[in-house]
Formats: sequence, C-alpha cells, structure tokens
Amino acid sequence: MQETAKYQLRRMVLVNAGTNIHVPSGRITAIDPRGGAAVLGDNGVGKTTTLRILPLFFGHLPSQIVSGGQGQEAMIRFILPTDASAIAFEYQRGSDREDDLRLMVIRRRTDEPDVPFYRMYRCGFRKELFVEYGQFLDDDRTQLAATSLDIQTTSKLTTAEYRSVILRTPATSKEKERLRRYALEWSFGPRPLNNLDRLVAAMVKKHINFGDIVQVAVGLVQQDLGLGAERAKLTFKQGKGQIDLWLKTRQACVDAFKLAPKVTELEGDIQAFHAAVARFRTRRADVAALKDFRDGERFQVSKAIDALVEEHDAAIAKQLVERVGLTEASANASSAAAKGRQTYEEQATEAQYFEKHGARAWEQKVQELPTLRLKMQNLQDQAAAAEAEHGEATTKYERLKQEATASCSNMSLQLEQSKQPHRDRYVKALEQIGAAEATAKMEASALHTQLRLDLEVALEPLLEEQGNWKERQKAPAASEAALKDVQEAQDRLQSHMEEHGRATQAYSEASGAEGDTRRAFSAHEDAVRKAKGDLETAEAGVKAARLLLAPNPGSLLAALHSHPDDSWKRNLAKVMRPELLDRDDLDPAAVEEAAQTLYGWQLNTGVLAAPDWTDDELARKAVEAAESRQSASLAHLQTLQDGLAGKARALKDAEEATRLKQARCSVLEGQTGELKTAVAAARQRVESEKKEATSKAVAELARLKGEIDAVRAQQRALATQADEELTGIAKAHGEQRTDAKSLQDEAIRAIDESIKQLAADLKSTLAAYDAQLLEHLASKGVDVKRLEALKGEASAIAIEVKTRENNLALVERWRAWMDAGGPTTLAGLKFAAEQAQEQARQQAEKLTQFNQRAQKVTEQYQAAVSTKEKRAEEIDAELAILGELELEFESYMASGVSAIDAKTTAKDLRGRVRADRTTLKSAEETVHNHYSFLRQQLTGRDNAVQELVEASLKRVEESDILRASELCTCYKLIGPQVANNVNITLKTLLANIGAFQKAIQSFEREVSVFNRRLQAGLTEVRCFERIKDLRLDIITNFENLGFYKKLSRMDDILRAHANEYGKDYSRELPPDQTAQALGDFMSVLSSDGNVEVNLSSHITLRGSVTDNGLHKEFKRSSELENISSEGLTSLVLITLMTALLNTIRGSEPVHVPWVTDEVGKFDPKNFTALMRMLQDNRIDVVTASPELGAAQQAMFARRYLFQDRGRIHEYRPRVVGADKAQASRPAEGEAVS
Repeated sequence: MQETAKYQLRRMVLVNAGTNIHVPSGRITAIDPRGGAAVLGDNGVGKTTTLRILPLFFGHLPSQIVSGGQGQEAMIRFILPTDASAIAFEYQRGSDREDDLRLMVIRRRTDEPDVPFYRMYRCGFRKELFVEYGQFLDDDRTQLAATSLDIQTTSKLTTAEYRSVILRTPATSKEKERLRRYALEWSFGPRPLNNLDRLVAAMVKKHINFGDIVQVAVGLVQQDLGLGAERAKLTFKQGKGQIDLWLKTRQACVDAFKLAPKVTELEGDIQAFHAAVARFRTRRADVAALKDFRDGERFQVSKAIDALVEEHDAAIAKQLVERVGLTEASANASSAAAKGRQTYEEQATEAQYFEKHGARAWEQKVQELPTLRLKMQNLQDQAAAAEAEHGEATTKYERLKQEATASCSNMSLQLEQSKQPHRDRYVKALEQIGAAEATAKMEASALHTQLRLDLEVALEPLLEEQGNWKERQKAPAASEAALKDVQEAQDRLQSHMEEHGRATQAYSEASGAEGDTRRAFSAHEDAVRKAKGDLETAEAGVKAARLLLAPNPGSLLAALHSHPDDSWKRNLAKVMRPELLDRDDLDPAAVEEAAQTLYGWQLNTGVLAAPDWTDDELARKAVEAAESRQSASLAHLQTLQDGLAGKARALKDAEEATRLKQARCSVLEGQTGELKTAVAAARQRVESEKKEATSKAVAELARLKGEIDAVRAQQRALATQADEELTGIAKAHGEQRTDAKSLQDEAIRAIDESIKQLAADLKSTLAAYDAQLLEHLASKGVDVKRLEALKGEASAIAIEVKTRENNLALVERWRAWMDAGGPTTLAGLKFAAEQAQEQARQQAEKLTQFNQRAQKVTEQYQAAVSTKEKRAEEIDAELAILGELELEFESYMASGVSAIDAKTTAKDLRGRVRADRTTLKSAEETVHNHYSFLRQQLTGRDNAVQELVEASLKRVEESDILRASELCTCYKLIGPQVANNVNITLKTLLANIGAFQKAIQSFEREVSVFNRRLQAGLTEVRCFERIKDLRLDIITNFENLGFYKKLSRMDDILRAHANEYGKDYSRELPPDQTAQALGDFMSVLSSDGNVEVNLSSHITLRGSVTDNGLHKEFKRSSELENISSEGLTSLVLITLMTALLNTIRGSEPVHVPWVTDEVGKFDPKNFTALMRMLQDNRIDVVTASPELGAAQQAMFARRYLFQDRGRIHEYRPRVVGADKAQASRPAEGEAVS
C-alpha cells in the first residue's frame, strides 16, 4: 500500500543552547510539534524564547523576531552562546522512511557571533553528529562526523540562501544553481512556499503587522507570476538619455515634417526659378525673333515707301494730262455759257424795254389812230358846222354826213385791210415758233441725251462697284496681311505645339525616369530596412547560436551542459522546447530517481531524433554559419547603404532633370497661351477685318445705293426734266403760239372793234349831225356849251392821237422784234444760255471733282508715306530698344523657339523682359530665403536630422539653388533614414515600458486573483460562534505612485501602437501623445534611468467581520487588534493567518508548526473550536503558558515542562500497546557532561 506523503517538522532539538540564566544548557533537549505541543513552566524559564526559535526553521531573520539593543541580547548570541551550541530541526519530506528525513542545523558564525549560518544533512537527527566522547562538537567536527558516517551535507548557508533552499524559492545570488540543487534535496515542501517564514514569524510576535501580510501576499503573487517570491520590487531599467535622444530625434522629425509645406514650397520655388530661367532665356529668343521681325519689317517699309513714291509720280503725270483736258473743256464751256448769257440778256433787255414801255398795248392803240383821227375830224367838222350859217347848214350837214359815211367806209376798208399783216405775222410767228421749238427740243434732247449718257457712264462703275461690294458682303475677306498673319501665327503655333509635344514627351520620359528612380530608391530603402532587419535577425541568430554553444550561467542549457552525464541528449532534449533553453528561472535539477520519467510520465524517447542543438559540433557550425550570415548581412547592409547615397544622387538628378523639363513645359505652356492668343488675335483681326469689310461693304453699298439712287434719281429727274423741258418747250412755244394767236386775235379784234366803233361813231355822228341840224334849224342859233364840248372832245382826241403817233416808232420796233421771233427767240436764247451754263457747270464740276480726287490721292499718298515713315522711325526706335535688351540677358543664352507675336512692340517686350528678370531675381531671392530658413530650422539643433542635412550639403558646391535642391533631396531621406529609426527605436522603448507596464498590470491582476483565493481560503476556514463573515481584501493601489498615471497613459500608447497596421514608418511618426507620454515618463526616471517600485507599499488591506452580530471594519493593524475582546481578536488573527497559510501551501500535505502563547485567553468552547480548526488545516500548534487546564492540555499531543538551565520534561502518558519505536525513543532532556 502506497504511503501517504507528508511534509512536517518532526522536532526542534536544542544542543547546548543558551538558558534563562545565560549559561549553556550542557544538554540536548527537543520539542516535537506534531499534533500540537503545550510548553508549560514558570515565567522566565525560557518558554517564549524557545518557541521563538521555530520561525528560524523557515529562514526568518533572527533580528526580525527579537531585536537587539534596548536591554535585550541578540537572539543568536543568546540561544547559541558557544560554537558548540546548535539548534537542529528534523523534518520529513515525503514518507516516514529514513531516507525522507532531513536535518537542518543552525550555528553561530565564529567571526560574528550575532550572525547565524546553516547546514543541512541528508538524515534525521543523530546524536553522534553533535556529541563525541561526552563533548559537544562544533561545526567542523560535526562535518567530520558526517563524513565518517557518509552523510551528505550542504555547504554553509546564509539566512537568505537557507531560506531559498528550505522554502524552495528561486535565489538571486550567483550560487542560485547550487541552491536550486540543494532545494531539490532539502526543501521543506514539494512546491515553493514563499513568505511562509513571515507568516509563521507573525504569530510569534506580540501583535500582527499588516506589512507582514502584505509581504506574504506580494511574495505569493510574484511566485505565481514566475518572478520569484523574493522579488518584492519591480525595476525598470531604461537609459534616460536614450529616451531623451529619441524625443529630440522624434521632435526633430516632427519639426522637419511640419516643414513639408515649406519644402514643397521650396521645391515649387526651385521649379519657379527654373521656369523663370527658362522664360528668361525664351525672352532672349523672343528678343532675337522680334529683332528679325523688325529688320524684315524695316526693309519692307522702306520698299513700300519707294513704291508709294514711284506710284505717286506716275499718278501725278497722268493727272496732269487729264487736268489739262478738263481745264480746256471747262474754259470753253464757260466761254460759251457767257456768250449765250450775254445774247440772252441783250434780248431780254429788249423785251424788258418793250414790256416796260407797253409796246404791245401801244400797238393796239396805234391801230386805233385812223378811228381817232376820223373822230377828231368829225368833231372838228361838227364844230365847224355848228358855227356855219343856217342856209348852208343843211347842205353842210348833208355833206358832212356823206363825208363821214365815205370816210367811215374807207376807214373800215383800211381797217379790214390792216388785219392781213397781223395774219401774216401770226403765220410767220408760227413758223418761227415751230422752228424754235424744234431747235429747242433738239438741243434739249441732245443735252439730255448727253446727260443721260453721262449718268449711265457714271452709273455703270457704281453698279459694278455695287456688285463687287455685294460679293464682298456675301464673302467678306480680310487683307492679305491679316491672312498672312493668321497663317504665320498658325504655323508658329503648329511648330510650337510640335515642340511642346516633344517637350511634354521629354517631360513624361523624365517623369517616368524619375518615378523609376524613385521606386528604385524606395526599393533600395526597403532593401536597406530589410537588410537591417536581416542583420538584426543574423545578430540574434549569432547570439542564439553562441548561447547554444556557450549558454548563460544559470540557464537551463547551462545546467544541462554542466551535468556530467549527457544522457539528457537522448531523452529530455527530445521532448524539450528549444525556447526554454535560455530561461534562468526554471531551476533545473537532475533527479536520478525520475530519470526515465517526465513528471511521472514515461516516454519512449528512443523513437525521437535528437535535436541539432544537442550536438556541440553542429552548434559550432551553427555559430560559424550564423556569424557568416551576420558578416554577409553586415556587408550587404553596408553595400546597400553605400548604394543608397548613389540612388539618392540619381533621384536628385532625375528630379532636377524633371524640374528642367517641367520648367521647359511650363514655358511652352505659357507660350502656348501666348501663341493661341496670337492666333486668336490674328483670327480676330481677320474676323474684325471681315466684319469691317462687311461693315464697309454695307457702308459702301449704302453709299453706292445712295449714289446709284442719286444717279438714278438724276436719271429720273433728267427724264422728268427732259419731259418737263420738252413739255415746257412745247408749252412755252404753245404759249408763244397762243400768244401769237392772241396777239393776232387781239389785233384783229381791235380792228373789228375799231370798225365797230367806227360804224358806231358814224351812226352817232350821223345822228349827232341830224340832231345838230335839227337844233340848228330849230333855233337858228349856235349852242356855245355844246360847241365848247365838241371842241374840247376834239382837242382831247387830238392829244390822244398825238400821243399814239409819238409811240409809232416803239410799235414799229416791237413789230420788227416780233417779226424777228420776239418771245420765241428770247425763250430759245434763254434755254440755250441755261444749257450752256449747265454744261459749263458740269465741266467745272468735273474739273473740281478731278482736283478733289487728285487732292485726296495726294493726301492719301502723303498720309501713307507719313505712316510708313513714322513706322520706320518706330521700327528704328524698337531696334534700338532691342539692341539694349540684348545686354540685359548677360550670360543667359536664348533657349527654345520663340512664340512671340510680330505685333508685340519692343516696349512691351522690354516690359516683359524686365518683369521676367524681376521675377527671376525674386524667385532666386525666394529660393535663398526659404533655403536659409529651412536650413536653419533643420540644423538649428544637434540631432540626427542636422547630421543628415549637414552631411548632404557638404557635397554640394556653393550655389543656393543647387544647395536648395540638395536640401529638398536630403529632406526626402529624413523619413526613411531618421523617422524610420525613430519608429524602430520606439518599438524597443515601448517594449521595455510595455514589459514594465505589463509587470504592474500582471501584479495587479494576480493580486486580484490572490485576493479571490484568500477569500476562498477564509470561507474554507471554519469561523467561530461569535465571529462570522470574516473578510480581508488585499487591494493594489498604484495611484499614489508618482508616475502611475503616466504609466497608465503609456498603456494607451502601447495599445495604440500595437494596433498600428500598414503604417509607413518612413512617413508617419509616433503621435504627439506618445512623445508627451514618453517625456512625462522620462521625467520620473532617475539620472541613471532606473525606476524601482516597492510593490508592498502599493498594497492596502481592509477587512470586515461580524462580531456578536455587529458588522465591524478594519483598515489598519491597530484597528484589527482592537476590533473585539482580546480573545476574539486573537481568533480573528489566527483565522486570517490560517487562510493565508492555505493560500501559500495550497493543497500540498505540508504541516506547519504554529507558535502562540495566547491560548489562555480563550474560553474552553472557543479554544476547542480553535484547536480543531487548526488541526483541520494541518497546523501543529505549539503554545507556551504557565499552566493549562486538563481540558486544554488534552488538546495537545505532547506536553512539556520547562525549568531553569534549559531543562525540559516531557509528559508521556502510558499507552497500552505502544509501538517499540516510541518506547525505544531516547528520553528528552538528556544531559551531556
């Protein structure tokens, strides 16, 4: 039947120990705590002092149990007064077999009596190890005895070393491997029991200390974390200078990246400068082209002036001949008009004379002279008859009547005969009028025909010109010069577009080459980064390979190598993960008994191949291969880094070439606009000229229409005038005929009236004669009044006759004028004069128009010559300006094909040149200013960016443009060479900080887990009747840690950094929050860059308990110690300690001795409950009390009585059937002389 494993302290043996009377006891005494031990005795006999020794078994420091000074002697000096004094602890670790017993011995150091040292023996307690020949042995002699007894021992151990062995906790000293092997053989438990010494010692002290509980908790948590229970501190080791350098470098990159717009602006400025240079050089080509234009134009202008002079001289000669003919014709026409006017005016004067003197009326009156004369004669005769005698009166009156009748008849005949001349004159007048009418009509028709022909001649070119203008209106055309300008502009644009196409192609090729170069540069950068990674991998490989060949001391592999037997290569190595080989916290130890098993499992490792790392030769080859890879990686990296500079130069050259091509394209694009504008302007000029031609055609057509309408109106007017003139002539001559007829009729009518009047007068006369005769016969006297009346009437008629006779000459002249044609001739002369005058006017007008045309031609000639001469002067002035402009270009040579418009003036070009020169200077100054600013910003502080920039600029000659270009190229390297390192370095920094942060978080998490386990442990511990619901919470509190919040902030940074994917480390820097957090974190680092956190100081305890139904809380040790009555408070403390103990040892069968001298404080009921609870929890209670009741003593398996001088008596009740082993046990308190 398999034995039950048990780990328990069997007895504490005092060998010649100190006593209450300060002398060695001279004896060997022992206390067996198993099942509980009650130590009784009077006060002062050493009960408590003896029990205080128990915590030493677990490696607790004596000074922490009993402090020296203040009237107390040091514990070690007191209990180990001599070198032969010793304290031995016998314990079992496993079964009850002898080979599972171990012995631990404490002695004092010879050189320092207050300091203990420890040895451990692979056996139980054996008296012969301490006493020989009746004498107590010191350490050296004990070692000799052990050697003679073939007992395995350890070396001398310090308190810390012993504690590491007995509690099986990892050691931190150089001897950790040795101590680990010791622990495998002599440890008290099968698992680490961190801080068990503190827990046991806590019950020995007079009062509980929360600090001890905290230390226990920290130790357990650290053990669970695999960091070692002794490591109650977290240490962060990070060079402050490294973080500071990283911050400076990162800030330099941030500042540099902030300058990206400025760098872009500088690149734009450089591009603008190159564009300005290209434009300025193109302006020189423009100057040369415009000079050629002006030279050619000057030649054409001179040639045009000569042609104008020659053409004008020929026109002057032609005008001279034409002017002579027109002048002569005008003179002849004027002379004829003057002569005709004179003749007409003479006849008109004659007609006016006749009209003025009433010749026509006098002719009628003259025709009445015979009548008047007859009437006058009759009156005279009548008067004479009146004066005659009566006798003769009748005869006389008869004679008078006969004479009157005869005279009347003769006069009537004469009057009838006088009608014939009038009829003849009328006939003649008709003939003259007809002849004159025919002549007038012929002359008028001839004149009108000539005028009509002249108008038709004048109309024909107008109609022809009108047709031409209509054609021009339908299809307006520009001038040859304008069309030529358009063609030349289009040719220049076409040539320019071809040049632009070539430049664009070149730019595209340059851009493609730049892209290829950039991609090659980026690929080279990637290759450099990869090479760095490969080198790091290679270096890590070398380190790993070297560690396989020469592992770090304390590592698992070192332990394997140090083992004299290499059988592990054939079994353990085959099932071990290689990543465990470098771990130094695994505490490896070869246990022969389990050589063929693995944690109780047996594996057939023979079927597995041995790993390569077990073969030293392969390990050496692996080192050589790793070193070779490292060298190759380093050489490859150096080659790539050397090549990166060449790639950077190539990229710079490609960028420079692209900038130049782009500048050329920019210039050509600018020229494209100018040329298109020139083409548009030329076309606009053509269109304008077409519009002007259309407008001019419209105007000319309007003018021609007016002129044609005027000519046609003249034709119509001429036709109307001809008709009117012919009608007028016909009318005038008809009126002349009418007048002649009227004149004849009036004359005949006058004659008829005269005849009628003559007959009436005759009748009147005859009547008067008859009346007068009757009167005369009747009165026989003479009527004086009547006679006087007759005489007066006769006298008046005589005067009228005389007057008419006086106008006979006028009438004869008028009759002669009338016979010569009279009014007909006058009208003909008037018409002829008017016709001559019209012809003279027309000839004069022709001469005037000719002179006007000649004057206009002369003026046009003078204006054209003046314009050409003025243009020649302007061209000469422009050539002078262009000559001066050549000097302003200095060393800038002409470049490209000029796209300048020939219409551009030299002054405009000079303005453009000067503007471009100003732009060039401004661009150069701008580049200089921005370059200086950027260089100052990038090199103002000592950092990696400054080093990179300065190193790059040293390779460039002293030219601001080239250095600015180099600065732009160098700026692009900041990302891959500096920012990338910033990100990579950040990984390392964050990894260190992350590990530190993780350690704190892990600690907090494990404390929480430990707290839950503690609560579970408290639940498992049975409480007492009056004490219920006992709870103790262990809580971490790092808030009062100066940098905890900063570290918590770093946690956010770590998380954000860990979640970064696809980030371009050459272009994206860690955010400001990261830098600020690192800066804040750096501020808490010491000058050496270390941060040490005492974990215990950041754990707080608080608990609660229900005491007699009253809920009570405690946060401090003092509150816990006074939470209730002394007995109940002790029960609470013991319960808490029990829960902690269960947390430490877990389910392992480890029995712990527990020292207390408080049992007298408990009432029987609580005491019984307490002892049962402790037994249930595998706790061996050792108590000291002056006396105990029978019921209390019955609760302890063993009872001891202490007396002076270290005597101890054990109460052994007789037990029926006791085993022989117990019966043969040596009596306790055996004295040694």
